[in-house]
Amino acid sequence: MKDFIFSNNNFSKWYQTILWWELYRILYNLIMMPFGIVSVAIASITIPIFYIFIGLGLNVCYSLLSIIELVDKKDLLKDGTIKNFRKKNFIIYSVLSIFCIFLVPTLILFLA
Repeated sequence: MKDFIFSNNNFSKWYQTILWWELYRILYNLIMMPFGIVSVAIASITIPIFYIFIGLGLNVCYSLLSIIELVDKKDLLKDGTIKNFRKKNFIIYSVLSIFCIFLVPTLILFLA
């Protein structure tokens, strides 16, 4: 199991691709949780319903990463870029998600 989670060599079957992204979703949500808490504290929002919607929306968008990989798998395998696709896109998407989470309190603080 450890080899499966930390390896990029398991891209032969569709369910392995989905499983890899779903296992990394746990890590993604653990990374995002403290940033969300800090963001709520910065904005001083008493009812963080906005953050619930943002979190759900970001997780829906996260699902698109596995769909993109499944749709483009033949080209990624041909080019040999599939090995870097997962890690690179996981990192890029995590950074963009952190930016989105801090965008809300920034807008609240500067527009209020």
